[in-house]
Amino acid sequence: MSRWGIARSAVVVAVLMGTLTGVSAAAQEEVLGPGNRALIDASATSAAIDAATSLSEDLFSFTYTDLEAHEATFGRLTTGEFSNRYSELFATVATQAQAQQVTLTSTVAESATLVLREGHAVVLVFLDQETSSARTGQKTEASAVFRATIERVDGDWKVADIDLYEGK
Repeated sequence: MSRWGIARSAVVVAVLMGTLTGVSAAAQEEVLGPGNRALIDASATSAAIDAATSLSEDLFSFTYTDLEAHEATFGRLTTGEFSNRYSELFATVATQAQAQQVTLTSTVAESATLVLREGHAVVLVFLDQETSSARTGQKTEASAVFRATIERVDGDWKVADIDLYEGK
């Protein structure tokens, strides 16, 4: 394993431990409880990671030339109240993206399933992002780390919530 891989593994463990520190007993039970299949069911865990990867990359990638297509995409990738929150946020982002002629490309660099239950998973996602502006020619790279809660709706995985880990 490379140094980068070891560092990411250490961050996964640190985030998991940070997740459990200072949270309610119910939240700890979700992660540590006997109903969590994340470390037991390799096939389902892999499927949840694949779903979270695809959803995250699709949800956080768009181009200013086809923002309407992205709006249609996030409508089928999200569920519940998160759909409304993302829609409101994206309306602001779309205005800025159009003005700056921005394309955002996101790639999941690493992920780990924290919780896996029937029709419900919580996946830790490390996302690498590249933003480019056709107007200025500028490119920037960034990373994000978040917990994606995904749920099965009519047989398809959808994003039900995202908790962003912010640097302190």
